[in-house]
Amino acid sequence: MRKVLHAVPLLFLAFFTTAQSLMDLVKEAGNENDKNNYLKAIELYNQVIAAEPNNGKWYLYRGQDFSLVNDFKKAEADYSKAIELTPQYFDAYLSRAILYQTLNEFERSINDYNQTLRYRKDDNMLVFIYNNRGNAKSLRRDYEGAYKDFIKAYNIDNQSITTLDNLGKVSNQLNKGDEALFFFKKMLEVDSSSVSVHSDIAYTLLNLKRFQESIDQYNIVLINNPNSPLALSNRGLAKMNLYDYEGALIDANRSIVLYPQNSYAFRNRGMIYTAMSKNTEGCTDFQQALKLDFTRKYDNEVEEFYNHYCTTKKN
Repeated sequence: MRKVLHAVPLLFLAFFTTAQSLMDLVKEAGNENDKNNYLKAIELYNQVIAAEPNNGKWYLYRGQDFSLVNDFKKAEADYSKAIELTPQYFDAYLSRAILYQTLNEFERSINDYNQTLRYRKDDNMLVFIYNNRGNAKSLRRDYEGAYKDFIKAYNIDNQSITTLDNLGKVSNQLNKGDEALFFFKKMLEVDSSSVSVHSDIAYTLLNLKRFQESIDQYNIVLINNPNSPLALSNRGLAKMNLYDYEGALIDANRSIVLYPQNSYAFRNRGMIYTAMSKNTEGCTDFQQALKLDFTRKYDNEVEEFYNHYCTTKKN
């Protein structure tokens, strides 16, 4: 009997052609991403999703492009759809957590970071997640919770600059100045070229009332960045505490010239003037600090200074 050769079914050919076309679209979308043509990439992913609507990966990719063009509502919808289709989708949870953090929706962000910890355990990613979740906690002023997350990251990798920086800053928020100093100095051991760390060390020393050491660190900062308003303002405050009122005033004046919208600098100069018994000038600066919304940005300290130095007490 002669062997019969069967033709390839047309249905199979159609599927093969469609699959190839789909992969071509995905590849083209990736190329557009590489060229930062995110809107074009979104158009291509629209076609991919129309052809394969139940694949969570395509929604994730399109959501990431929506995030890159600041269309956060559509990005959130796509990440959520990806999670709906693939409930254990680590990348989708992570992308949505970062999105929520960008939108200052810290509780939702933390919840998604919690989910990522269920599905990914490699060390590098754990360090990244603990740092990000810690930052979300810090931004909602849960400094103790943030500290615990940063310590978890530190226990995995004690050389991570990001982790050391986060631990230093949150330690200052918790009034753990000596710990902050340890982490910032360890940063310099890892990367001695980082000028910004000297600023953090100087600020920490200022809070610890180690004024001359603080000045020495701010001197290093100002050698590299002589027009730093914050360094000048804080160095002036340190000088004031060492009774160098003239030097303090020079720094404060220069800081305000460089950044006249800085309520913190007016607060500092007001303190310098009142330390010099120049209450009229100090009160003018306290008023300006309040006008520039110091209270919203920091606390009620300037109001307390103003009430103490600038209001007439009635008998």
